[in-house]
Amino acid sequence: MSQPGSVRREAAVLIVEDHAPMREAIRVCIERFYPGLSVIEAPDGATALRYVEAHCPSIVFMDINLPDANGLDLTREILKKWPRTFVAAISIDTSADLPEQVRAAGAVEFIAKDKLFERLLPLVGAAVTLRNWMEDLECQSAITDGSPHYGGHHAEHLLETGALRVGHE
Repeated sequence: MSQPGSVRREAAVLIVEDHAPMREAIRVCIERFYPGLSVIEAPDGATALRYVEAHCPSIVFMDINLPDANGLDLTREILKKWPRTFVAAISIDTSADLPEQVRAAGAVEFIAKDKLFERLLPLVGAAVTLRNWMEDLECQSAITDGSPHYGGHHAEHLLETGALRVGHE
């Protein structure tokens, strides 16, 4: 519910994955279900950081194992610089302690690659909806009293309350 005259950024999703066929499969799946959504691809961590800054995506799907970076470290860096961005970590590794490590890094979700296509679309929808809702709140707040009603740590609150969780591990 944007206010008249307000400008909302185009919703975007960033896929950070070094394996090109996997990036393409994720992109195609998202574009088919969400045709108006901008889907951006990054093959490595350095490119991912540039694209997050340039495109301000609603959600980043972050491969944990990249050729030039650790996906958990990148997640921490992204959330420190851009706290409104949601990050979902993806990995072929299904170690028992990995979901806990992912959440400790600040990601909203861990998805094993063999379950990715079951959980991808609901997570994209939830992230875009929540991001739009937060922007609407900020816009309404700025119009009524000049300051946002929520702080920059909204992702922590959403994690604590489980508002962004979709599906099961």
